[in-house]
Amino acid sequence: MFSDNEKPISLRDVARIGFRHIWLSTSIFVLVVCAALAAVFLFPKTYVSEGKLFLRIGRSSVSLDPTATVGQIVSLTESRERELNSALEILKSHELLEAVLKQLGPIAILEQDRSLIQPVAPDASYIDDLIWDKALIKLKKSLTYDPGKNSNVLTVSCKAKSPELAQQILEIYFAAFKTHHMQLNRTEGSFEFFDEQATKLKLKLEDAKERLRLAKNLIGVTSIDDEKRQIEQQLSSLEHSITSTQAAIAGSDSKLKVLRRAYPGIENHQVGEVSEQAVASMKGELYKLQILEGELIANLSPTHPRVVAVKDQVEQSKRLLAHQEFASEESNGLALRASAEELLRQYDAEKQTLLKLNDDEISMRSLEQEVAAIESNYIKYQDNREQARINGALEDGRISNVNISQYPTFRPKPAGLSDAVILILGVCAAVFAALVATLVSEYFDDTFQIPEDLEATLNVPVVLSVPRSRSHGFTLG
Repeated sequence: MFSDNEKPISLRDVARIGFRHIWLSTSIFVLVVCAALAAVFLFPKTYVSEGKLFLRIGRSSVSLDPTATVGQIVSLTESRERELNSALEILKSHELLEAVLKQLGPIAILEQDRSLIQPVAPDASYIDDLIWDKALIKLKKSLTYDPGKNSNVLTVSCKAKSPELAQQILEIYFAAFKTHHMQLNRTEGSFEFFDEQATKLKLKLEDAKERLRLAKNLIGVTSIDDEKRQIEQQLSSLEHSITSTQAAIAGSDSKLKVLRRAYPGIENHQVGEVSEQAVASMKGELYKLQILEGELIANLSPTHPRVVAVKDQVEQSKRLLAHQEFASEESNGLALRASAEELLRQYDAEKQTLLKLNDDEISMRSLEQEVAAIESNYIKYQDNREQARINGALEDGRISNVNISQYPTFRPKPAGLSDAVILILGVCAAVFAALVATLVSEYFDDTFQIPEDLEATLNVPVVLSVPRSRSHGFTLG
């Protein structure tokens, strides 16, 4: 070991130290280089195949399962990030890994040899569960996933001992994912369910429409609203007629009352039926007599026999006309009362018709609402059945919103560092390890190798140096 007061190390000292530990450094150098060569030639190569899946906004993301739309409101605010995370979880499911194992066989995965590929039969019971689980774990470890950021693309990589096997595993894996993804977005038996319900509702709708038709025929009207409008107009007209007739009856009664006061006992006189022409003639005669009476009164005294005679004639004519007018007015009053009774009867009949029509309208509206409700449900089930049929057709045609944006690649070059780079790094590591071993060995060596080390340590001159002999150990120098 060197002391603190030794002289600076020269190139000669470095060379001497290197030659003194030549065997150690050479051994370490050779060992590290051999390890690098072993890593290049003995360690198995790993090949990587990479593929990309694009999840576009399509049937699986914007359409709804028909069973989710029956009588409820659903939200379509699912984020794209959540959809990608769901797709990533589906990618990591055991169903997809088992689909790959069933097509390639667990032995081919464990041994990483394409020549050992043997598809597994559906009823195979000869495969050991332990081998199957080991193959499943190894296959799962060989797959890596990268969902990316702010992207609809999922990147999947597969590592295997051959580029062909890595590519084949990823191709089978992608095909299984598309199939499984479509199955998850479809409800089994939905088409059959909606078809059965739509058929039942169709029969129910036809029955309700038939009952509505019979009810309309029984009522005998094409439109209840129009019929009600006509009846209401008729009632209004009857009310007006009844009011007018009652006013005419009141006027007739008033005239009869006036005549009774003017001619007491007038109702006891029987008057034959006289035509209107005769009445008009009698009025004309009365008018002439009244004129004559006026002339006579103007020329003669009131007690003059001729004046008295004309007055008697005028009074008799008035009484006769009053009797005739009373009889006519009494007959008119009876006719008006009969007309009023008929109008009231018609009014009551129309009112009853309106009330019955109201009852029929309630029954009709109930039937129409029943038909509308059944028809609405029938249309819903028809739409859902069609949606289920479309979903089934899309699945049968393997149409999905998952597209392969990059098919699994074939890379003949192994993954990781190339052989040349590994060898260069191995040589550099060997040189570094040999240098470190030499320096460490020299640092822990406490022997004096040259006279200068002894003089520097003891501060005394060296008189004699005896070098090491190859055959006897020491010789005099």
